[in-house]
Amino acid sequence: MFKPEIQIYNHDGSFRYRMAVERIPVKGDLLQLDGFFYEVEKVLFSDNGILRVLLSQENLDLSLGEFTEP
Repeated sequence: MFKPEIQIYNHDGSFRYRMAVERIPVKGDLLQLDGFFYEVEKVLFSDNGILRVLLSQENLDLSLGEFTEP
């Protein structure tokens, strides 16, 4: 089955990952990367069909229920 590919960028615009996903993320979704959860700030569509996902600056520690600095 085809899985859409997304490119993930840090809040400062620097490239982080390229990955296939089961579902296209939307603003407000949480993505788990490197053991931390990041909120999706924006989803940008491009002409080549690969979505660009911009992450929030903070990472969310769900076990404590608070934001922590990366």
